[in-house]
Amino acid sequence: MKKILLLVILACAMVSAEPYVHDGFYMSFQYGPGGAMVQSDHFDGGQVKSDFGFSHEFLFKVGGVIEQTVALHGTFFMTTCQSDFNYYGDAKEYQRDFEYKDGFFSIFLGPGITIYPKEQGWMRDVFFSGSMGVASLWSYRDGYNDPGDFSAGGYGFDFAVGKEWWTGKSWTFGLSLAYTFIVADDSDFKNTISWYANSFRLRLSLTRS
Repeated sequence: MKKILLLVILACAMVSAEPYVHDGFYMSFQYGPGGAMVQSDHFDGGQVKSDFGFSHEFLFKVGGVIEQTVALHGTFFMTTCQSDFNYYGDAKEYQRDFEYKDGFFSIFLGPGITIYPKEQGWMRDVFFSGSMGVASLWSYRDGYNDPGDFSAGGYGFDFAVGKEWWTGKSWTFGLSLAYTFIVADDSDFKNTISWYANSFRLRLSLTRS
């Protein structure tokens, strides 16, 4: 898969790009403020949930455009969220352990696709994007050196819909609405449990194609 993606990028990069058209080499830098939360499986008669907190996301895509409508790319992003955790159940040790949480991190890496339908008018440069890949989650405590009480690895999905405006012959500025779902297993507990993260955000992008 890595070799195929690299060949696509090299082949697209060698194509002489037309101005104000999506073709050739594709690269996108994005920042997304929004909200996120994470929750666990039920275990020992209870469940851990975070509040829906404010989050920041930094995202990078790189790849190549095929036929001016489809961009194949690798997607990487990192998210941090400020959110207190709470244990809902009767186990006193978990109530104490999760009393001081202040948030969580997530990272994601995988292949993706962005589609630009051939439309005119206000639909011009509207896009639909999706990625799937490996992901990790960590909790953290504000003011502490330890990473918190869980770290988990798994997989995730990311979807976005938005629109771009040309700022030059090869660069666009874009706005999009995005949703990300991550599920990750944590084996540090007595039994392996899964964590589920959901995030919604408004992304601002600067894209070269």
